[in-house]
Amino acid sequence: MAAPMLLFILAAACYAIGNHETVAPSWRIVLTVTMVVFVVFGAFAAGDLVSYKLAWRKYEWNLADSQSREVQWVNAISRLNEAQLAYVKSVGSLETIIAADSSYKPVELVRLRNGSGGFDEIPRGAFTPFTDWNDGYLPSVRDSGGEGTQSREHTRIITQWLIVAGLAEPAAGNQPARWKSEQAYRKAMTALGYKL
Repeated sequence: MAAPMLLFILAAACYAIGNHETVAPSWRIVLTVTMVVFVVFGAFAAGDLVSYKLAWRKYEWNLADSQSREVQWVNAISRLNEAQLAYVKSVGSLETIIAADSSYKPVELVRLRNGSGGFDEIPRGAFTPFTDWNDGYLPSVRDSGGEGTQSREHTRIITQWLIVAGLAEPAAGNQPARWKSEQAYRKAMTALGYKL
């Protein structure tokens, strides 16, 4: 943009000087020719700039048109580091589904991808103990039910999912797993559809 502006300013200066009464006629001719040269080169420079901007804009539009959901997904995956990619492979997605239980009542299930590549479907009610901040601690797997019970298994799966997701720290000694921060807790609750 600077080159066309400078050329047009020089052309305007030549025009202003050439129209001054004190300038000799021979110098007026020289200044007029110089002004025309500056105007012509300024027009070429402006045209070149405009054509470049239009070509770049067309390229951006074409690029945006070619970005299907699959291409965007591949681009997003390509920006992940190794730890993030391992997390995506091991945990994957979270999905809420509605199903019927044995009494034909609708039950809301949360589907979590497990470490073996399959899915675990956990009733929404199993997440209720995790909604309590509890001084930053997650519900204890050990205290959630007897060995082999469904409630204990649900607590273990949810806790593992939160740890792998980077939202919680593993249990240490006799202390249960704990949230990494209150922000991590709020992020998990939002992802699970709870309003705090």
